Amino acid sequence: MITETAFLGTQRISDADVYAFISHTLNDIGISAHLKGYNFLRVCVNLKRVNPNYKSKEMFRIAAEKFGTNENNVNSGIHHALKTAWESGKIGNLNSRFGVDYFRQGKQMSNFKFISVLADLISVYYAVN
Repeated sequence: MITETAFLGTQRISDADVYAFISHTLNDIGISAHLKGYNFLRVCVNLKRVNPNYKSKEMFRIAAEKFGTNENNVNSGIHHALKTAWESGKIGNLNSRFGVDYFRQGKQMSNFKFISVLADLISVYYAVN
């Protein structure tokens, strides 16, 4: 279950702040809110951030229940959203945003790996800032 607030380092942050940060990050890489995968990604990234032990099947099931769909639609929606980001060429914006070199044009990650890496980067960002 996602809590209303979380503690990262010594900083207390609300889910609303994290969701806003995730939304801004997704928009930065070319995933717009009208894509189904956008909301699925927001939920899955936050779930993974809160509980790093979640597996993709668990996250997709929770997102599916939240949006009244099934796990396959969640997986497909996320895949389409990430494909859009890679094709837009804006995926590299994550490298400059987080000071990393994980995201290279032409090397698309799996849905789960992208969610895991983004959740880790967001956790580190909030722990440091």
